Amino acid sequence: MACNGGGGFALGLVVGGVIGAAVGLLLAPKPGAETRSELMEMGETWRARADTMAADMRSRGMQEVADMSQRVGPAVDSLKARGASTVATARSRMGVSQDGVHPPQVDGAAPAPETDGATPTPAAESAPEPKAPETA
Repeated sequence: MACNGGGGFALGLVVGGVIGAAVGLLLAPKPGAETRSELMEMGETWRARADTMAADMRSRGMQEVADMSQRVGPAVDSLKARGASTVATARSRMGVSQDGVHPPQVDGAAPAPETDGATPTPAAESAPEPKAPETA
């Protein structure tokens, strides 16, 4: 079975609510001006409630973030220290200094040049430069 999600139901619910509100306003026993005034008051009340709820949620969220940071911070610092120690150990085993430069060899031989891993072929080394096509 395919999962349809709740998008169609939610859309139907919203559209039904809007239609129901419109029919209720049309059939209301009060005059239009009075109904509009009440709707404006209700809208401002709802907006004030929404602002209060948003501010409350925002402050709770900020507090949760601060609490999480205090709980997770020491673990992150510990992981950073262990990672730095592991990297230092790996670099020393590979013979690479902290700045990524290979130290010179002790026996007096020149260090091997660094390559990208590809071995050039003799034909590729002596190939002439390609020329640009001539335009008339």
